[in-house]
Amino acid sequence: MPVTLTTARPVLKGKTSFSVFDQIIVIGIAKYKTKQPLFFAKNNKWTIAWGTNLLADKDAASVLPDNFSRQAVIDAKRILMDVQTVDCIIIANDLKELIEASFPENLWAEKKIEAGMAHYGKAATKPGECSLMMASGVTFMANVENHAALVAGGMLAGFQAGYLGQKNAFNTAHDAYTSAVSDAQEATDIKIAAYNAIYTKYMQMARVAKNLFRNDLAILNFIVFATIKHTIQPEYQAVETVRIKKNSSEQIANAIPGTPIINIGTLPVTINDTVILAAGATINNTFGERVKITNGNALYPCAVRMTRMVHKN
Repeated sequence: MPVTLTTARPVLKGKTSFSVFDQIIVIGIAKYKTKQPLFFAKNNKWTIAWGTNLLADKDAASVLPDNFSRQAVIDAKRILMDVQTVDCIIIANDLKELIEASFPENLWAEKKIEAGMAHYGKAATKPGECSLMMASGVTFMANVENHAALVAGGMLAGFQAGYLGQKNAFNTAHDAYTSAVSDAQEATDIKIAAYNAIYTKYMQMARVAKNLFRNDLAILNFIVFATIKHTIQPEYQAVETVRIKKNSSEQIANAIPGTPIINIGTLPVTINDTVILAAGATINNTFGERVKITNGNALYPCAVRMTRMVHKN
């Protein structure tokens, strides 16, 4: 059988973020344009238009979608999958109890394994285990002998169909989540490739600059990519998703007052122990730079989106 080779995902050159990369290119090209005649004397490719075109390439690349711009979609799909996971665990518990009511005690362990309960312990955190658990349960109940025993043990009409429906609902939610993650990764890879092409062109110019201005740091400091990067290192605002586990709270530091707090989950949350924010609702951050988000639900996780100040690497 031939070996299938998997190509590694691209890495953004320059070891920085998209936004810092943008700033470096703007600063570097601005300095290039002031010294363009000296570049042109070395090679007639170094025109003002070359710099303008590189900036246009940067602008086009910057608006391409990536993981960050699609994070809200991923988070929403993840929350829906989490809800379905909890519902799977609840109905699997019902099946466990039904097995104990339907079979002799000496068969409980065997029947529970047959019904998929070997996957139960990891089902909450591993979607693959949850899917296997539910599929095994459906197969278990489809067996004529098992079905007859479960009915005799008190299985309600509609339970078997409900189990199948829950299996399908989980798989649909899981497929939607993994597709959203895959789509975001593919989009990010395309964006990285566009930025790397810009980096390659820029570094050609920077190498010429190092030769031209090898004794003039005042110029090189505004052209050399790494030097500019180490100079700016800006603090910036970022919209982030904060996931809150069931029955727990999260303290959010460096929150930006006056920006929206959006409940993107399916449950209400409490802000600073005082204000209840309904599912899907938005509120202005009047709480300050430290915000406490509480999820009081004992079964389901939830999530909010809010703006914080963070530091670039």
